[in-house]
Amino acid sequence: MKYIPLLLFFLLCSCGKKEISHKEQEQIFESVLLPVLDTIRFGVLPPPTNDSIKNIYENDKMLIIIKDSTEILNSEEQINFLKEYKTSSMDIDSSYNTKINKDIIKIKNLKSQKLSFTLHDDKYRFMFSSELEKKNLDDTELFFCGKLGLSNIKLDNAQTKGLFSMSYRCCDQYKCGSGWTVYIIKINNKWKVDKIISTWNT
Repeated sequence: MKYIPLLLFFLLCSCGKKEISHKEQEQIFESVLLPVLDTIRFGVLPPPTNDSIKNIYENDKMLIIIKDSTEILNSEEQINFLKEYKTSSMDIDSSYNTKINKDIIKIKNLKSQKLSFTLHDDKYRFMFSSELEKKNLDDTELFFCGKLGLSNIKLDNAQTKGLFSMSYRCCDQYKCGSGWTVYIIKINNKWKVDKIISTWNT
């Protein structure tokens, strides 16, 4: 019984809040991901040195492999977003157990979403993990064999600002990688990158 008021509170808080649709999320990624990659200088890697490595390039474009499904945007990143944008409001989602007044509850069990957006650029060639498996490239051919992970996009209640997290893990995911939180803002009905924060490095 003691959980009922608490659960009702969270249900009421979530009523009337528009969730971002899958189509909207894909459109935002198509708008902001390339500027993000350019800003963090993601393409600064040594050039191909032999024919085997050259096979993974198309017109000298760097291959970037993207995980097929979204990762989790954790509650700490959402809380930091609200600290940065003090006039914004947002219901904090989390797939983790959260402690409130000594009671452990789960606010929301976030579900992974399938990614299928399309990107075209002069510097990069993009491929989702599932596409890569069909190419049968082995480790000697795959010069750039790490994977880029993207979280679900979370918008504030006004639907004018938002955030997502991004991670890169190299071929041996336990030895190197980096993470970022990306803040986005809607200006003249178009989504732009507002700020990119480095969150971890290994």
